[in-house]
Amino acid sequence: IIDPATGKQKDIFTSSKTQRRSQSIATNFLMKKVIATYPYSHTILIVNQDFSASTVDTRSFGISGVRGVCEIPFTSKIVITGTGENIAVIDLKSMQRVQFFPAKLNASIHVSIRT
Repeated sequence: IIDPATGKQKDIFTSSKTQRRSQSIATNFLMKKVIATYPYSHTILIVNQDFSASTVDTRSFGISGVRGVCEIPFTSKIVITGTGENIAVIDLKSMQRVQFFPAKLNASIHVSIRT
């Protein structure tokens, strides 16, 4: 991660079991968090403004092999997608799934929000 205030790189590593093969990265500007996906470990890495970090197993949200991530602008929510299927909306304040869409995504691995 690059600190925008200083331009310096900061390595964030929690565990080789929870950070296997990174895929996508997004920022939730309202919450001041960076979220990265790791499909081979079924996790997202959540990095706070102070560079503290934690991982969450996305299977608890109904998302296996998490690939895509994006913010819903001006909210505390993100969207995550699985490998080939399913979309979930997660509230970063409560870390709860607030919406779920069972969907076949085929080879689509990235996600974006059009406002």
